[in-house]
Amino acid sequence: MHTATFSQVQPILGTRDVAKAVRFYVDRLGFTLAFGLPTNEGNYVGLRRDRVELHMQFQYEHEMGTTRLRIVVDDPDALHAEYKDKDVFYEGTQLIDTPWEPASSLSTIWTAIH
Repeated sequence: MHTATFSQVQPILGTRDVAKAVRFYVDRLGFTLAFGLPTNEGNYVGLRRDRVELHMQFQYEHEMGTTRLRIVVDDPDALHAEYKDKDVFYEGTQLIDTPWEPASSLSTIWTAIH
């Protein structure tokens, strides 16, 4: 059975003010805005510095304590197949296609993981 190769982990940082947080990371920490609109309405952005990529997402107060990670794999379908019988997913978890690129990054998302 083919197994997926893990290539990156991208933390998804929660913030109550996306624009302010992006300004801090860009102006003071030397990151560049890789994608997204730095507004609360835009909701989701990526920041890059050298070989590090951070993602940032607007979150309501009650969501701020949740840890979120984006794990990039070469074959999300193979990873799902590997994990589906190992009690990893919540009931109803499914893979869905998403529009973001590159194709070698995580092109599907799990709706719920333990």
